[in-house]
Amino acid sequence: PTRRSSDLIATGGLGRNEQGIHSDLDLLFLIEDWKYEKEPMEVLRKFWDLDLKLGYSIRTIENVFQHAREDITFFTTIIFTRFLYGNTEFYEKFLEAKKSFFLKNRSYLFTSIYPELKKLSYIEKDRTILFNQPQLKNGFAGLRGFQTVKWFLEIYPEYKELEETDSFQKAQESYYFLWAVRDLASFLTERSISQLQIEILEKLVVYFGFKKLFEAEEFLMKIFHSFSHIYDLMLLLKEKMEKDLPMKKNLFSFFKHKKEDTQITVVNNKVFLKEESVENYLQAVLYAVRTDFELSESLIKKAQLFFSDPISLKPAEKEIFKEFFQLESKLYTAFYYLHIMNFLSAFFPEYKKMIYRPQL
Repeated sequence: PTRRSSDLIATGGLGRNEQGIHSDLDLLFLIEDWKYEKEPMEVLRKFWDLDLKLGYSIRTIENVFQHAREDITFFTTIIFTRFLYGNTEFYEKFLEAKKSFFLKNRSYLFTSIYPELKKLSYIEKDRTILFNQPQLKNGFAGLRGFQTVKWFLEIYPEYKELEETDSFQKAQESYYFLWAVRDLASFLTERSISQLQIEILEKLVVYFGFKKLFEAEEFLMKIFHSFSHIYDLMLLLKEKMEKDLPMKKNLFSFFKHKKEDTQITVVNNKVFLKEESVENYLQAVLYAVRTDFELSESLIKKAQLFFSDPISLKPAEKEIFKEFFQLESKLYTAFYYLHIMNFLSAFFPEYKKMIYRPQL
């Protein structure tokens, strides 16, 4: 790409300087305008000629953050980035936009992590680790667990005190050890390893030349204890998050057009609405589909009465409604909610006639 119109940015593991052996290279081609969309192809062809595995996307700055609002995986992928090639001034512009975006939308990470953390407990710790022990990469007892903490501390610097705890230090040492185990396993098998299956453990034991049974057992126990230390850190993070929950009144206000008076609350993964209005109902649906929560029965029943008569949207409400068409894979779920709430029938009178017209 030309230095004036495009940047090549490392994201994901490559952005964290933690590229695994035989893993995909996570790359973001940042372009100033969609008219430069084809320029990265020259670089991509060179990578493909080298037989490199790529996970890439081509986006404008605006599109990067639009997509990050809809996909928590992409959201976390761009938390740590590195400039590789292009226009440094353009990259600085991206960093400023990223800083502002995370400041306004960081609750998205909180609401994505916390429901999973709630499932963790000291009572279930050993059983959970035993069930997930082969999972080196994914799961809160593996590499992904520690990465989740690092993401959270980057977005919520007020939790940085966790880095001074004994639990964090042990988890960090365990993280580096598990990374070394994964890289060695990937090297020995010539493919990216996410799970420690029996045949892979056998290769590791042979590689280290363990002659006695206790030596192999000590190695396996170190892997188990590494999972345990990361699990302990996740439990500590859970406790601190739960202490702060009552103080986070605006926890879920991460919508682009969300107003301060929008009254959205969540209980047991169900979305409730205190104040009825067209705008608030639209925001509640957007919030539910973006976070994978569900609309509560009481909200749906109230909405059905609220939208029993025809409505016309105000300019601000139309802008919110436009956001539904940017939901990509979650668009169907969003319109299903609008359907059962009677919003579509109220907004499009012909829609109601179409639903009740006898099928011949």
